[in-house]
Amino acid sequence: MKFSWKSLNYFIDLSQITINELAELLTIRGFEIDNISKNKYFNDYILDIDITSNRTDSLSIIGLAQELAHILNTKFIKYNNICQYKTSQFTAFNISNLQDFSKIHINKIVYIRNKKSPKWLIDYLNIHEIDSCNLLHDIQEYIKLKWGHEIYFFNIPKTKNSNKDKQQNTINILNTKQHNDILNNITTLILSNTLYKNKLKYDEDAKSFFVVSCNYHKQKSHNSLCFSHAHSEALQLLATFSQGYISKSYIYYNSKNKNKNLLKINKNQIQDTLGPINIRKNKYLNVSLIYKLLKQLNFKPTYNYYTKNFHINIPAYRLNDLSRNIDIIEEIGRIYGYEHFIDKIPYINTKGKISNKYLLMKSIRKYFRNHGLHEVVNSSLYKNFHLKLDHTNNDSMISLYNPLLQEQSQLRSTLIDNLVQNKIYNYKQKNNHAEIFEIGKIFIHNNNYYDIQEEIHVAGILANQSFIKKSWKDEDSNLSWFHAKGILEEFIETLNIKIIWKKIDELKTNDLPSLSLNSFNLKQTVLIVNLNNDQVIGILGTINQQYYKELPKNEIIYTFILNLDKLQSTYVQPSHLSYTFSKYSLYPSVIRDISIKINKKSKIIDVQKKIHNTNIELIKKVEVFNEYENTKYPNHKFIGIRITYNSKTRTLNNNDLKRIDYEINHILNQYK
Repeated sequence: MKFSWKSLNYFIDLSQITINELAELLTIRGFEIDNISKNKYFNDYILDIDITSNRTDSLSIIGLAQELAHILNTKFIKYNNICQYKTSQFTAFNISNLQDFSKIHINKIVYIRNKKSPKWLIDYLNIHEIDSCNLLHDIQEYIKLKWGHEIYFFNIPKTKNSNKDKQQNTINILNTKQHNDILNNITTLILSNTLYKNKLKYDEDAKSFFVVSCNYHKQKSHNSLCFSHAHSEALQLLATFSQGYISKSYIYYNSKNKNKNLLKINKNQIQDTLGPINIRKNKYLNVSLIYKLLKQLNFKPTYNYYTKNFHINIPAYRLNDLSRNIDIIEEIGRIYGYEHFIDKIPYINTKGKISNKYLLMKSIRKYFRNHGLHEVVNSSLYKNFHLKLDHTNNDSMISLYNPLLQEQSQLRSTLIDNLVQNKIYNYKQKNNHAEIFEIGKIFIHNNNYYDIQEEIHVAGILANQSFIKKSWKDEDSNLSWFHAKGILEEFIETLNIKIIWKKIDELKTNDLPSLSLNSFNLKQTVLIVNLNNDQVIGILGTINQQYYKELPKNEIIYTFILNLDKLQSTYVQPSHLSYTFSKYSLYPSVIRDISIKINKKSKIIDVQKKIHNTNIELIKKVEVFNEYENTKYPNHKFIGIRITYNSKTRTLNNNDLKRIDYEINHILNQYK
């Protein structure tokens, strides 16, 4: 928008600053100067300023002059010093039913005898590169340029029959007392002009008009004070140069539209946000300086020394862009000058709190990377890669309301699918020995279909035909079940979590959704169970190759899933205060090796517990050292067990040995 240097000097004294200094100052204070040109004909400078969308209050000469008065801390000419036209009478009506308007002024001017603009008005518009047309048009442009408000002219029909006139800008009324009809017609036309850009036209040959100005909230500015003066000056120009007669004023105001323009801001918040100033180290804006800047901005501040709060009143012309405390702080910094603040980020010695979950994830990554696994990151959006067999129940999947792609319209309920696709990709790239893991989120339904649960899982794939070599001359050995089991056992041991391995048929119903059992070969799958609370924390097994048909058939692929949330709830970081010291026994031990026959489906842990309970006082350890089968007993297996006897208080005597032999014979008789 273009502004005249002389026009600005009419409202504010700029004699102490040059045009270039003013342009630099406006640039620092947030206004962008596009161009400065000189009009030699009028001996004036023209400032072309790019006004930002949040500073619509500056889209007029009065608005920019007010802003310069705040920046330069100089006095602004009072509105009352500008000669204004006042009608002798006025009538006021409440328009609380119109929410978009706070005030409307309407006057009627009749018997217009002149529509030619004076020379000074034509020159004023030419300076701002606006072409002159006629008096009414020029007054509209002049008021808009100077005050930032629109002035509207509406035709008045000459006869009663003009109610049938379909002219666009005609207000159909019978007499001036019907103010509701006037109001409804005017507001409809103004809203059409403002919202839909329907240009209002009037009959230039007419001798009578309605002169209307309104304070519409969605316009560029709705400063009520400027609005009243803009309307008064428009009437003054019409009365002076059109030689017409102006009626009394009809003022419509909305008592409900009271803007909340009070804010409370703490002194410490201002100082902490803006930081120290560069005058002296660790020097901040003090209370008196902040108060001065707020007063300079016409905020009418008051300060409470007990609460250290500033109470401010935002002017009506700044309600468009000042609504939060941070907006006020920005204004304080802008007026004081950002160049006066230290632009360095303060150094903070204290570190932010690191969550236990993050530390656990960090240790998981370190462990698996040290064991040769590569971490991968996949999308949480589920993509069904399988065409012939879909193991995923669509009813159990969580769908997105507005997906970008139909192929990725659901959230994943397992990490295994994406890991298998990563493995297949590596096979195609001849990278057969890649072992991978992922830490990611899954999304499942709880018992209630509408109850969605989010969990963090750790999943991995272990498959390597060259996993181990006994010596340099031996061939490479495949990754076995015990190798995969040992990797997980060692990891869980680092977390100080005691676990046991259970069969898959002991799985509880509420653990089914999160373990994705369809991805596993259930005949070669076991559960990882917390020994303390009997809670399933993971699963280990071989991949279901009937489902993942692209995987090689001649290779056994092991996969695992661990619930990170359950690991975290069980994980206890070791502390030196939690260790318990106990003495070693100073007396020799007695060892007995036995072989027992048990059913193939029996659990060895149950046998160990049963043996240990026969003599809790003396039996120190029950270990399994061998397992073999006999073709004569196809449904049984033979287990080699080593039992260690020891006492912490004495050496075992002959009676103890006889008792031990008796107990062993009793155990053997039980398993014949």
